[in-house]
Amino acid sequence: MSNAQKETPAARAKLHNSTPDDPGRRKREAWNVYIVTDNVKALYEEYSALSGVRIPRQLCPQDYGMLEFDVIDLNRHRLVFAQPLPEIKRPRITFGILRPYNPDN
Repeated sequence: MSNAQKETPAARAKLHNSTPDDPGRRKREAWNVYIVTDNVKALYEEYSALSGVRIPRQLCPQDYGMLEFDVIDLNRHRLVFAQPLPEIKRPRITFGILRPYNPDN
């Protein structure tokens, strides 16, 4: 396998956009493509090491449970690479009236 064909953690995708340019979309920083991968940290490290790759939003956790970063491609499309964050075990909180323990109830 040549270096050009070597498997990496990076997700590979082609964007075919036949819609008209929308400058407002760029102003809102809306994404054009959302790519879910199983190792977003390795992908981020790989892209960060490449010269010329524009990463306007660094790797960061989101409130909706995803770890994400953005790349702007040569056509000025915003690609978001993401991975679900592992679920955090949180203690269950039950709201109610606390009563003394009564073994007969």
